[in-house]
Amino acid sequence: MRTRTPTAVLEARGSFKRHPERARERAEEPRPDTPLGDPPKGLSEAEKAAWREMQTEGFWLTSADGMMVEIAANLMSQQRAGQIDNPARTLLVSTLIKLGFGPTERAKMKVMPKREEANPFAEFV
Repeated sequence: MRTRTPTAVLEARGSFKRHPERARERAEEPRPDTPLGDPPKGLSEAEKAAWREMQTEGFWLTSADGMMVEIAANLMSQQRAGQIDNPARTLLVSTLIKLGFGPTERAKMKVMPKREEANPFAEFV
């Protein structure tokens, strides 16, 4: 069985133009829009540092990604401390890819440009 292609990827490909029924099937998907937020209190300082790095670099991450980021932060802290074995390293890479940190995944992303806020004093200039 093939893995399900993310909705954002299908939208970027234009798949819904050819198959509008697929868009209707996914219309009720949750679309979290709250930012990732601060690391959980139970993390070590090294894990919190990895969390914050992922939070900064992965500006697309939302609160719904928190549990995956926690796993990735734990594994990344082990990697940086030189305390990781190959199966755990493979899990780290897989988790990072699922979070969008691989070059192929980033190429598939469609990120909305940030809107500039209107200057309330623009009319006086």
